[in-house]
Amino acid sequence: MTPTLWEQLNPKNKQDKVVQGFVTGALRNLCRDKDNYWRATIEAGGVDIPVGLLSSDNAAAQSNAASLLALLMLAFGDSIPKVIDSGAVQALLQLMDQNSDIFVRASAADALEALSSNSTKAKKAIVDAGGVTILIGAIVAPSKECMQGEFGQALQGLAT
Repeated sequence: MTPTLWEQLNPKNKQDKVVQGFVTGALRNLCRDKDNYWRATIEAGGVDIPVGLLSSDNAAAQSNAASLLALLMLAFGDSIPKVIDSGAVQALLQLMDQNSDIFVRASAADALEALSSNSTKAKKAIVDAGGVTILIGAIVAPSKECMQGEFGQALQGLAT
């Protein structure tokens, strides 16, 4: 089932935004399991497809793709170099922009945390991409925007 879902996200298959959001959400939920979904995810392009979706104009797909990348890196630390080489750092940092949906920003912060928590190469890539200023802005932004509740707090917590 997982390879079929990944195939639906292949850029060659133009999908409706709603379908794209649902498919990435389904994959995010499936990949939380400890079964063999991760192997199928990696074999089906588990880095390239979500990284491409980070640049889509679909907030649900962006948020779910960032969550998928975070889960992938937490499950397979050896995927971090591939994530870095794919251009994901810059894409994730761009999603931290104050104009992005709060769910997108929180998922991007989660992915950046997963990326940098166990890799000095990842930390350097984030710093080199101008990530320090962006992450400081993410800590301050919820206060400035009067964001309250768990998502504003989550964004601040994940950005630190």
